[in-house]
Amino acid sequence: MHRQAFDQPDYYVANCRAGLEPVLERELKELGCEIAFVGTRMVAFHGSVEDFYRANMALRTAINVLRPIRKFRAKDYDILYFQARKAPWHKLFEVDKTIRIDVKGQSQNFRNSQYTVHRVKDAIVDTFRKLTDGYRPSIEKREPDVHVVAFVHRDEVTLYLDGAGEPLFKRGYRLEHGEAPLKEDLAAGLLQLAGYKGDRDFVDPMCGSGTFLCEAYLLANRIAPNLNRHFAFQNWLDFDEAAFERARQSLIERQQEAAVAFHGFEEDAATRKVLERIVVDHFGDDPAFRIHPHRFQDGDETFAQSLVVTNPPYGVRLQSKEGDLNRLYADLGNFLRHRCEKSTAAVFSSNSEALNALGLKVAHKWKLYNGQIEARLVQYRV
Repeated sequence: MHRQAFDQPDYYVANCRAGLEPVLERELKELGCEIAFVGTRMVAFHGSVEDFYRANMALRTAINVLRPIRKFRAKDYDILYFQARKAPWHKLFEVDKTIRIDVKGQSQNFRNSQYTVHRVKDAIVDTFRKLTDGYRPSIEKREPDVHVVAFVHRDEVTLYLDGAGEPLFKRGYRLEHGEAPLKEDLAAGLLQLAGYKGDRDFVDPMCGSGTFLCEAYLLANRIAPNLNRHFAFQNWLDFDEAAFERARQSLIERQQEAAVAFHGFEEDAATRKVLERIVVDHFGDDPAFRIHPHRFQDGDETFAQSLVVTNPPYGVRLQSKEGDLNRLYADLGNFLRHRCEKSTAAVFSSNSEALNALGLKVAHKWKLYNGQIEARLVQYRV
C-alpha cells in the first residue's frame, strides 16, 4: 500500500516552452546550479535560496521558477483537500495577501480543473480561517500577491509556490503587441539555439517592435532580463532580503559592454516609433541599436560576419497570399546571400514551403512552438 505523503522535494523547478529544455538547463548550469533532472517543459535543480532568487532574475528562457511545498498521493477531491490542508500555508504568507491558484498537468482523478482549483483554495482558506478567527486570503486572478500551482500526474499532486508571480517573459520593456508577437522567453531561446553570444553584430530584417533586438542586447551585455522587477517571493514570510540583494549584486557584476551593433529593419512608422520609445525608455537610447526605416529589400547596407535571426510572417495569422509569402522569403534568401556574407542565419517559421523559397542549404533544424503553432527554427550558413 502506498503512503499518501512523499518526502518534500529538495529541488526547485524552472518551467519553459517545449524544445527549450536544453537551453534552460545550460542557463542554470552557467548560474552554478546543480541539475536534479530534466523533464518535458521543465528543469529541476538544486540550490540555495540565493540561487532561487538569482534564477528568477537571470533565466532568459524560463516562464517561472517554482518552490515545492508539499507532494502527496490523492485518488479523489476529498483526499486532495485533506492533504492540501496539511501544507503550512500560514507559515508561507500572511492572511492579507491575495492568492491565485492554477492547476497544471493531467490526471484521470482530477479531470475538472476548476473543481481542483476550488478544493485547493478551500484547503488554503480553511487553514487561515481556523488560525485567524475567521479571516482568509482573497482570490485575485489578475495580479495576485501569491501564486499557487498544483501539478497533477496520475495519483500524484505537488503543490508549489511560483517565485515570479507574473510570468518571467514579462520583462517590462514591451509596450505594445503587434498581431503576431513573439514572446520574450521564446526569442531568447531562439537566439541561444542559433548560437548568439554577443560576439558579433546582430541583424533582424523584419524586426517589428524589436523583441529579438532587445533580447540580443540583453544577452550580449550579460544583463539579467528581470533584474528590476517585483517578484511574488518578496511577499513570502521567509523572504530573505539580504540573500536577494547578494544575488542581484552578483548579476550586476556580471554585466559587460558589448562592442557590437543591433540592426533592425522596420518600414512602418507607428511600429518603428514603439521600438524607438522602448530603446529610449529601457535601454538608455544606446546607439548600438540601429533601426533602418525601410524594408530590408530596399537598402544597400551589408552585414558581413553577423548573426541574422528573424521571425517572418507564416501565412497563418496574417492574411498573406502564398505567392507573395514565397516571394518575401525568396527576397530574404537574396538578402542573406548578397548582403550578409560569411554570416549565420536562423529563420523561425511554420511554413515549410516558404522556407524552401529561401533557396539556402539547411545546417540545422529545431522544432518549437509559437503559441499553439508548430514551427521550425532553421539555421543556415551563408
